[in-house]
Amino acid sequence: MSDENPLELKQQYLGESRQFFLEPNRIRLITKNLNGENEYYIGYESISTTTRTITQQNGRVLLIAIAFGFFTLIGLILDFITIHSEFTGVAILFGSAALVFFCLHLYQKRRYFIVDLNNKKSILFIANKPSPEQLASFIKSLYEQRRNFYRKKYFIVDSDDEPEEQLGRLKWLLSQEVISEAEFQEMKALIDPLKKKKEIRDLQSNSSVN
Repeated sequence: MSDENPLELKQQYLGESRQFFLEPNRIRLITKNLNGENEYYIGYESISTTTRTITQQNGRVLLIAIAFGFFTLIGLILDFITIHSEFTGVAILFGSAALVFFCLHLYQKRRYFIVDLNNKKSILFIANKPSPEQLASFIKSLYEQRRNFYRKKYFIVDSDDEPEEQLGRLKWLLSQEVISEAEFQEMKALIDPLKKKKEIRDLQSNSSVN
């Protein structure tokens, strides 16, 4: 797999690997970790236009680091006010532990780029894997694929469909930035005659019933 392919993205962190593939109708996600391999599919229709970033970190590890740092400080104070040299060794031991846990806290700190879904779930991407530029390119391609999917499925005029429903779909596509205002007006001009024909048929039908 080429790292430069904007339709594919591979992210690795610690013992976990995730691969994203942009297919014509969906996203395919393959995850691998110590528990095995899983495959998931996410349809473009479930993807919203809402994105955000969050930072997650292990607060428990940070608390442990702070606790060891506190004990280090106590050891240094006792070493300063007493003549017992064993407090020096204790302070060094606790200080080393505090440093290790603090480094672990920084190592486990992760920044995520999140794409929200319409079902109140989300897709999480590690913000800097394999690089911020490659992630940005993939996200851009994701929304282009989503746009192409919607245009192919809904950006049409069908004389057999209800004009109001078709107009509603076009308004939705416009709100989602799938089509432009000019494209909306162009398609609306094709739907308006269908709407008038339907109104005439309905009027004639009502007249014949009466």
